[in-house]
Amino acid sequence: MIGSGMIGSKKITLVKPLTYMNNSGTAVREITESLDINLCQLLVITDDFNLPLGKIRLRKRGSSGGHNGLYSIIYHLSTEEFPRLRCGIGVEPVLEEKSKASDFVLSCFTSNEMKIVQRLVLAAQEVVLTAVTEGFKTASNRYNNIQV
Repeated sequence: MIGSGMIGSKKITLVKPLTYMNNSGTAVREITESLDINLCQLLVITDDFNLPLGKIRLRKRGSSGGHNGLYSIIYHLSTEEFPRLRCGIGVEPVLEEKSKASDFVLSCFTSNEMKIVQRLVLAAQEVVLTAVTEGFKTASNRYNNIQV
């Protein structure tokens, strides 16, 4: 799914891959190639059950950190050199078994967790707006590792 718009004077394109998360790299590679997007202009936004619920982590580059969607993107782009915004959805204890992890990420949030998720979405929106209007470094300094 693709949509375009403006933030101030800057044109942005939002893309939501319709592939399974583990295959999201295919979609990201196709969109970066077809739109001729420089990887420094890309911002991958993902949920991450390895981060506590409500935590935001913004990085300019890095490994997959065990996230299968990021692994797929790294594999298909042949690089770890792209910005990413990881939004924590994890709970203690951290899930280690893959079957439990898939059950967890496909389950619904409780009403108390949903309140945090709503704040997390608003915070992620602020991160993106700041990155586009004021630059990645400013967004990183202002929002990196915050807990909503």
